[in-house]
Amino acid sequence: MKITRNKVCCPLCSHENQTILETIDTRTLKEIWHKSASIDITRISDKTSSIDFYKCPKCDLGFFNPQIPGDSKFYGDLAKDSMYYLHEGKSEFYYSAKKILSGSSVLDIGSGRGVFSQFLDPSTDYTGLELSTAAVKLAKESNINVINSTIEEFVKTTNKQFDYIVSFQVLEHIENISSFIVAIKKALKDGGKIIFAVPNNESFISKTPNHILNLPPHHQLHWTRKSLNFLASNFNLEVEDIYCERVSKAHLKSFIYSNIYDFFRKASLMTYRHIKNSIPREFLSKLSWKIASITTLLFGSSLFKNRIGQTIIICMKK
Repeated sequence: MKITRNKVCCPLCSHENQTILETIDTRTLKEIWHKSASIDITRISDKTSSIDFYKCPKCDLGFFNPQIPGDSKFYGDLAKDSMYYLHEGKSEFYYSAKKILSGSSVLDIGSGRGVFSQFLDPSTDYTGLELSTAAVKLAKESNINVINSTIEEFVKTTNKQFDYIVSFQVLEHIENISSFIVAIKKALKDGGKIIFAVPNNESFISKTPNHILNLPPHHQLHWTRKSLNFLASNFNLEVEDIYCERVSKAHLKSFIYSNIYDFFRKASLMTYRHIKNSIPREFLSKLSWKIASITTLLFGSSLFKNRIGQTIIICMKK
């Protein structure tokens, strides 16, 4: 069934005065996914002929409309690609582990196979929630408590509340923000803390064209410091800390490429587009990648180790 457009409101603040910044042809999107990751999104992309991108003037949330979220087959295919899991020792794991006191209870939403539990003190009472049945199976084989459930379903079946609720690289996929946060608050003790880690769309990824991992059907929402602060205020949560990771070795070449490409784009008086589907943009992209490859070999991370990286983390208190 084809998706039809109604009045477009921001999924975070419901503001109605939205302006389309870019329209993406889903045939082009399908071609990019196939070329970049050998993933066929036909069954998803055929639901609509185009997708619009907006940036809310009130809360600063970037979002795609209509939403065409990935299904279980899509994420199964994506998980096979090594670029999707560049490393498991992510900055949000180290950051959050330092925040979490020993002996406390932790709920990890979108936990995968429960890797984060290995970063916590053994006295921690850990529970993971995960939609991938394959990941849940792997967790159980490692004796890690991971349940196949959404947070909304979970709070309907338990009265247990947690000291900490963490969710890493999940919020950008959420279709119903209000339902998600309300359920989290129900599962959190008074005075408990929420830690979200999301892609930072004020970092180099916001300059990267054809960045499939920041496009539908993967990411539906683009978060910034301002939109995260708005989320906290909107749901009566107190912001304790916001941390921006530094550029990691895994993302170094992409960081350099994105900034070089953005420099050339601006010098050529081109507007930013998530999709580079013209000959001039393709040329600038190839040239930028070659320069980035040489720069990475010559300088490594020495020139860029203190630059803002891919992830932003917010810690909030109930």
